[in-house]
Amino acid sequence: MNEVVWIISHGSSSKAWMDTIDKTIASLDYHLPIITSFINNIEKRTIEDGIEELTKLKAKKVIVVPLFVSSASTHIDDIKTILSKYKKKINFVFTSAMDDHQFVVEHIIKQASELSNNPSQEALLIIGHGTIQANLHNKWNRILSNLIDKLSQRTDYLQISHATVFPNTIIDQLNKIDKKLRVIVIPLFLSNGIYIDKKIPELIAGYNVIYSRKGYLSGNWITSWIIDQVEATFLNNEVKINEEE
Repeated sequence: MNEVVWIISHGSSSKAWMDTIDKTIASLDYHLPIITSFINNIEKRTIEDGIEELTKLKAKKVIVVPLFVSSASTHIDDIKTILSKYKKKINFVFTSAMDDHQFVVEHIIKQASELSNNPSQEALLIIGHGTIQANLHNKWNRILSNLIDKLSQRTDYLQISHATVFPNTIIDQLNKIDKKLRVIVIPLFLSNGIYIDKKIPELIAGYNVIYSRKGYLSGNWITSWIIDQVEATFLNNEVKINEEE
């Protein structure tokens, strides 16, 4: 069976954003072919272009890695709908998005620690994209709540809470934090762009917070996460891989 890893992400009109993604994927060292596509109509990098690549590779089983912060992203359902047209020829197996993976927890802890002076006198607020779609909104909140639970077990911040841009719960959460505490804000986004650099700073303007302007791709853990997801998917599907092939 011809097996391929297919990484699908949002894509951006920003060259810097795309370059960061491409450099990260290029550094992947894995024994299966890896292709990358984007949903944001990037020229010659669309999902349809990816299908053409899979056809050339004669792929039969494809591990699809959604390079998204949350499994509650509306884009993942869109991707599954598009790929359903090709499921008679190719077996698509999806991994999870980043969600509350241990590497995400480590990323948040690292970014917060770089800004922290004394966790026992500080509050930590993590901010995700979110969605206004009811069913996915609930899923977003579950994922964020899981992150809070894991962070609470690993850190000593006096208060830890989460908020979303959609719907905008940021101000409500900031107002709930004890005014005596120093507040650290960590954005949960893949890379720098309009949300990390513009929207969130505008939403927290006027509040005395310490804000991290680093996305997930600022670290060197993304490739490890991808491999971890792929290996877990093979294991869950009881597929044995010969490392020497």
